Amino acid sequence: MLLNKKATFVFLFLLVAVFIAGVFQLFVLRFEAGDIYPPYSSLRSDPLGTRAFCDSLENLKIVSVNRNYRPLSDKLSGRDTTLFYLGAHEFEMGSMRPDLAKAFDRFVLSGGRLVISFFPVKKKPRLEKTDHVSGKDSPLPKFFDKSVSMKDHWGVSIRHDEGNFLKNAKRIDSRETETLPYSISWHTALYFHKLQEPWRVIYDRNDLPVIIERQFGMGSIVLCADSYLFSNEALRQERHPKLLSWFIGKNAEVIFDEAHFGIQEKPGIVSLARKYRLHWPFFVLILLAVLFIWKNSTYFVPPRENGPPTGGNDFIFDKGYTEGMISLLRRNISSRRILGVCFREWEKTLAPGKKAVPGKLDKIRAVIEKEGSGSSKQGDPVKVYQTIYRILSEGNGSWNIRRKL
Repeated sequence: MLLNKKATFVFLFLLVAVFIAGVFQLFVLRFEAGDIYPPYSSLRSDPLGTRAFCDSLENLKIVSVNRNYRPLSDKLSGRDTTLFYLGAHEFEMGSMRPDLAKAFDRFVLSGGRLVISFFPVKKKPRLEKTDHVSGKDSPLPKFFDKSVSMKDHWGVSIRHDEGNFLKNAKRIDSRETETLPYSISWHTALYFHKLQEPWRVIYDRNDLPVIIERQFGMGSIVLCADSYLFSNEALRQERHPKLLSWFIGKNAEVIFDEAHFGIQEKPGIVSLARKYRLHWPFFVLILLAVLFIWKNSTYFVPPRENGPPTGGNDFIFDKGYTEGMISLLRRNISSRRILGVCFREWEKTLAPGKKAVPGKLDKIRAVIEKEGSGSSKQGDPVKVYQTIYRILSEGNGSWNIRRKL
């Protein structure tokens, strides 16, 4: 019966372990594919992600690559740093949050290069009721009461052009852009409108600006209406390394922002364990917990089926009180002293009249003292006992010679 319980427990344990391993492998496959992340995230490895671009930069020894999982702060310094803000939505950038605009300004003014690419769209959003032919800018909803307009803040607005959608974007020739590819495929209807003087057009489509750049303080801002050229699909089918290098600029550090996708990391025990690679100690603790539960639920030594009741006591003694007393005496009384101790205890039990037996007690005492004096090097308690027995057997038969010492 007990063997069947152990086999059942082992089977259930193995079944749970296989189930956990299968679920873990499923999550690993899902995270490796990366389709759980938003499009144009640097953590996504399918065609819609930008992980190939990020990993390629990590392989370069001259560039340091990091991912940002915290909301951008106005304390972020942009010195020698390029920040990729990929896959942004037009509504988010058309009416920016004040804290985001402040963080961008601080980053660029301190010498950083800010690259913002927009999520590609083919049609106007339903919120837009106006037409670009009328010459009016597309009304972008303000999700915050004190939002910052990109048109007022940076001197550029976003519009849509649905005509000739599949036409390529072409380079605007200049000394700074002569090394860039002349034509690149384009996959969005977005373009930039009403550019103020600091902006320079790098690429246009149908004479409409789609990649623009401007100096801002010690740094620069680059706006790209399409995010496709950063994607894994583009790096496989239509890669433009010189153009990607131009986006990075001369900076030695590159940051991919993941916080605007909603992928944020909050400091905690799990994040610290991931940071310092404490995965194996965590699994060891789980294993120890499972072994502890197993130990307390299963007997390694099977209990006696018909043993005597313990009376609610959890302790089972394998020896009785007599055996315990004998063991105690053996540890504290040597074999040479045992007869003397027994004689003294026996003498205390004699009746007063028995002590008057002439000569016998003195003879026994003399034998015992001789044995205890050490004159007999090879003392034998059995022989001494036999000698005492003979002394007691002599003379008066009223003595109870069978009395135990």
